[in-house]
Amino acid sequence: MTDSEKGEAVENMRQTVAPEELSNREIARRLGVDEISIRRWRKAAGYPEEVKQMIKSQELTDYAVSPIADLDTTQEQIKTAEYIRDNGLNYRQAKDTVEVIKELPEQPIVNTKEQSQETFDQFIEDNRDNIYQVIESPPVTTTIDESKELEDE
Repeated sequence: MTDSEKGEAVENMRQTVAPEELSNREIARRLGVDEISIRRWRKAAGYPEEVKQMIKSQELTDYAVSPIADLDTTQEQIKTAEYIRDNGLNYRQAKDTVEVIKELPEQPIVNTKEQSQETFDQFIEDNRDNIYQVIESPPVTTTIDESKELEDE
């Protein structure tokens, strides 16, 4: 069961019982887990559906993607999760990437989904060096020809 699924179960539990009676501490006590787990699960329940699906299909781990919860928009969360997945980032690298994104100036408002994607993709491309500088270990990319040369050696 993923953290987001656990978070949804916790939210269902809270709705079944009066929410004011069930603090994170009380839920943790009833479930026999620590309060930090309850907070993490509830935060994961708020991920966009696309991110939850990436976790469920094991394209991402709950832990590696958890820093996206600090981003302001659904679009930022989805695109950053895709970036984490596509570049095989670990938790620390994902957290550093999110910090870089949060420190960048606001991007102009766009009107369509296509414009949003183009703007975000361009933003990542324009700031790739800054992001890699912060995470200190850019993913290794090789072309098919380069990997073939490596095999031949």
